[in-house]
Amino acid sequence: QNQDGKTVHLADFKGKTLVIQDGTTLCQEQCPIDTATFVAMARQYSTTAKDQADTVFLTITVDPERDNPAQLAAYRSLYAPGNNALPQWQLLTGSAKDVAALWKYFGVYWEKVPSDGGVKNWRTGEKLTYDVQHGDEVFFIDKTQQQRYLLDGMPSLGGSIPTKIKDFMTPDGMQNMKMTNWTVTQGLSVLSWVNSL
Repeated sequence: QNQDGKTVHLADFKGKTLVIQDGTTLCQEQCPIDTATFVAMARQYSTTAKDQADTVFLTITVDPERDNPAQLAAYRSLYAPGNNALPQWQLLTGSAKDVAALWKYFGVYWEKVPSDGGVKNWRTGEKLTYDVQHGDEVFFIDKTQQQRYLLDGMPSLGGSIPTKIKDFMTPDGMQNMKMTNWTVTQGLSVLSWVNSL
């Protein structure tokens, strides 16, 4: 399901380039940076692309238990406010079984780890009893649904982190904002190459 509760299948995107990111809305260290950079890449692509609709950006959760459509919609509205903002960016969740099968297929590590319950969901105020440790990848899938490229690791911060999410981040997460790795420009270069195939 996407952030609007609509059932989505990856096969629905046949003939389009897919840029897929793993993440969770309740991450306090890496995902806020990943999402800000991912959204910046989608925004820049939408302003330069001849056909915005030829590429879809998907953030797919590693925490389906808590990342329901309402949680995803709230997260999306922080990074892309407005009803029609970035229509090519969707956030997806599903059953625990389906999400596990998807990330196993892509080779993404993720694991629930206990939390002390001192942290609360930034949207609901509910205490968080676990965290989800996970990989940090962006996959580029071409129009024939073949994986063509992988960006591995946290990017250099390439966009804005909403205040509500920044306030939720840990000190380690704030330090991660200074890391340098792949950039929006590099991501767009990969996307341009994949779209040329």
